Amino acid sequence: MPDDQNSISPFHQWLGTNNVLSWQDLAHLDSYLTNQLSTLATLDAEIDSLTQRRKELSESIDAHKRLRSPIRRLPKELLLEIFILCLPARHQPVLAEWKAPLLLTRVCKSWRILVMSAPVLWSSLHVAIPRGSEPFVQFQLDRCARWATCAKSRPTTLSIWAEPSAKPSDFHPAVSDALRQLSLKARTLSLSMPIEVLSWICLPTQSSEWGVLERVTVNDSARRDFDDDPSQMVLDLPLWRAPSLREVSWRGVETNFLSLPLNLPGIEKISLWAESFEPSAAEARAILRGCPTLRRLQLSLSEMDTQPAQEFGGGPILESPLLISHITTLDIMDTYVKPSTRPTVFLHGLQLPALTTLKYSLSTFDEGDSDTEDDDEDEETRLAPMPLLEDHPFVLFIRAQRHEILIQRLMVTVDTLSHAGFMECLSLLPHLQVLEVDTGATSCTEKDPLKSIILDNEFLKALSPCQQEKPEGSTGADNAPSLNIICPKLRDLSVERCDFTLEGLENFVAARSELSVHSQGTGLPEYSSISRLDVILNEAAPDFVARDERGGKCTLEEMFHFDGAALNLIFRQWVKRAYPEGYWSRTDYYSPMAGVTYDSDSD
Repeated sequence: MPDDQNSISPFHQWLGTNNVLSWQDLAHLDSYLTNQLSTLATLDAEIDSLTQRRKELSESIDAHKRLRSPIRRLPKELLLEIFILCLPARHQPVLAEWKAPLLLTRVCKSWRILVMSAPVLWSSLHVAIPRGSEPFVQFQLDRCARWATCAKSRPTTLSIWAEPSAKPSDFHPAVSDALRQLSLKARTLSLSMPIEVLSWICLPTQSSEWGVLERVTVNDSARRDFDDDPSQMVLDLPLWRAPSLREVSWRGVETNFLSLPLNLPGIEKISLWAESFEPSAAEARAILRGCPTLRRLQLSLSEMDTQPAQEFGGGPILESPLLISHITTLDIMDTYVKPSTRPTVFLHGLQLPALTTLKYSLSTFDEGDSDTEDDDEDEETRLAPMPLLEDHPFVLFIRAQRHEILIQRLMVTVDTLSHAGFMECLSLLPHLQVLEVDTGATSCTEKDPLKSIILDNEFLKALSPCQQEKPEGSTGADNAPSLNIICPKLRDLSVERCDFTLEGLENFVAARSELSVHSQGTGLPEYSSISRLDVILNEAAPDFVARDERGGKCTLEEMFHFDGAALNLIFRQWVKRAYPEGYWSRTDYYSPMAGVTYDSDSD
C-alpha cells in the first residue's frame, strides 16, 4: 500500500480478508469506487491527449528531418542517372508497376514529374501481345501508347512476343495498328512470334516508313509441319528494305538468307542461329564477300556443300587466301565433312586481320554414337570423325594467319579439337585476354586428349610462366634462362566443369601475379595477372566465412590475395534456369513478363 496517508483507502483494513461488509459499508464502497473510476478516466484522457500530442510532435519532427535528406539536394541530372541504373539490366523494361520505370512514378510527385519527362527511361520496352476482352486489350494498348508518348521522338528498343500457337485471328484488330505504330519508331526491333502474326503486323507498311530501324531480330516461334513453309511471307516483309538496317538476326527462320532483299553494303552484323537456315560453307563465304562492311558474323553451318544459287556480292567464292579486313567478331558452329567429298571448308585460306573475338565449335561424326553395323547401309551423315591435327580446320586457320593475330577473346567447346592442337593455338595468341571453354555436363576426366581439351592442373601449369634453359656453350647474358609463357595478356578464365584443384588454382594465380608485378617498369613485356576465374570444381566449394568486425578476410579471400589485388573467384552449382511463364489463359489475365528474353551476352 502507498505510504501517503491521504491515498490510504478507507477500506484498507478489509482488503485481503474474507470479512463480509454490511449494507451501509457497501454503499460507502460504491461511492468510493465511483470517485476512483472518475479519477482513472481523467488520467486516461490525459494519457490519450499526451499520446496524441506525442504522435503529432513525432510526425512533425520526422517531416522536418526529411527536409535534411541528402537526396533532396541531388541535382536532377544525377538523380536521373540513378533512375537509369534502376532499369532492368538483362532484359527490356516491361509494363509492370513493380519494376522500373513505372515503379519510380509511384514514389512521389517530384519523382513522377522527373521520370515522365525523361525519354531515356522510356526508350525501350518489351510487349507481350495482350488477349482477352476488347476493353481489356484496349486498356493494355493505351498503356503502350502512353509509354511511347513518354519516349517522345527518341528512337526506341522494342521487343514484341506472341504465343507460338498464335494466329492473327486470335487478336483484336486494334492490336496490329497499335503495334505497327510502336514498331515504326524502333531503332532496335525484336519480334518473337509466328511469321503469320509478324506479317499481319508489318505488311501494310512501306520500306520507307522504317527509316529509323537499324537492328532487327526475327524469331519464328511457331511449331510447324514439314510442308508448312512461310518463306514467301518472310521475303515480303518490308522491314528488310529499311534504308538504315545494319544488323539482322534470325531465330528459327528456315528461309534462305541469301534470298532476302537486303541492302548488303550497309549490313554490319548477321546472326543465323537456333534451328534457322543453316548455310553451307560456300554460302557462308558468299555472305562474307557480299557484305563489305560486315563486322560480326554468327552462323551454324550445314554439313551439305550447297553452292549459292547466284553470285552473292561478286568475286570468286572459293578464292584462297580470302582477305576480309573488316570482321571483328566471328561465332561459328562448323562441320567437318568427309574429305573424300571435296567439300568447301569455310575457314580455308581465310585471313581476318581485324578479328578480336572468336567463338568456334566443330561438329564431327562420333563413331561411338553410331548404331550402324553394316558399312554398306546408306550413310545418314556426311560428317567425318575428328580430324588429325594437320587437317583440323581451326588449327590450320590459326597457323595460316599472315598478320599479327589480335584475338582478345576465345570461346571453344571442349570437344572441338585435341588438347595438343588447342595448346598450339593458344601459343599463337599473344593478345588473348579472355578464354572460355564450354565443357558441357561431363567431367574432363572422361575425355580423350586426342579428341578433346583436358582441363586439369597440367593445363594450368602450361599457362603458368616457366624458365627455359639456354643451350650448352652460351656465355654471359646469353646464358640466362629465357621466360616462356602462353597467352601473356590472359586475365579472365572461364572453364565451367574442370578437374582443377584449389591448390592448382592458387599456384597458377600466384605465378601469373608474381610475373605481372616483376614485369612492370623493367623494360620487359608486361604480363597480366588473373583477375577473374569462373569455374565449377569437382571438389566441394570451400566455406565462405563472412568478414569479421575487424575487416578480416575469409580463408578463400586470403588464399587468392596477391599484392593487394583480390581475385574474383566464382564457384557455381548446376541449377535449372528459370524463365518467366510464357503462356496465359484466354481470360483478362496479362503477364507483362511473358516472352522476356534474358540477355546473357557479356558483350
